Amino acid sequence: MRSAALAYLLKLKGHDAIAVGMRCMGRDTRKMMLDWAEKIIVLHEKCQEGVAQEYWDKLNIWEVGPDVYRKKYHANLIFMLEANIKREGL
Repeated sequence: MRSAALAYLLKLKGHDAIAVGMRCMGRDTRKMMLDWAEKIIVLHEKCQEGVAQEYWDKLNIWEVGPDVYRKKYHANLIFMLEANIKREGL
């Protein structure tokens, strides 16, 4: 739910954003997505393990904790994501 909520908020601001679960895709697809991205945002520090070191210059960690949200538009999640978007000037 976290990445889907973030992608939605970024799209509202005119950005191309795709929510991706790092464990849900094959190696080739992951490489294609990482190559495509200008910015890679992970929402839990542990998720950076799925990003190869060669992409760390694109990597941003927005710590919003584990995925405990049962719905994409959970008020606490949206609040944290919007704060990060504002901080980053996106």
